[in-house]
Amino acid sequence: MAKFPELMEQMYSMKDKVNSYVDRSDELMKRLTADLSRDVSCEEIQRIIGELIAEGSACQPDVDLGDGYWGMIADGYLSSPAMIEATDKKYGAGASAFIGNALKKYWKL
Repeated sequence: MAKFPELMEQMYSMKDKVNSYVDRSDELMKRLTADLSRDVSCEEIQRIIGELIAEGSACQPDVDLGDGYWGMIADGYLSSPAMIEATDKKYGAGASAFIGNALKKYWKL
């Protein structure tokens, strides 16, 4: 029971970190999908993708996502009906394909 205050502090710190990541990630996704007519290989789009990846890594620095993780995520944006529907609803029609293709370009998949 003596460690309870310390554990609670760690929990609140983690919650703040996750909330910050979610806010920053949403901001970056809005920038990424602001103009879906852009070329996914352009420097600005690839920079935003890099920022999204860096934010995720910073939020969970001790997590090894494995070799195929980003390919799986890109494929999800391109082929998962649920992911496509949710992404396009939030960021506009075609946003999911745009994000999936931008990730594939970034990772050279």
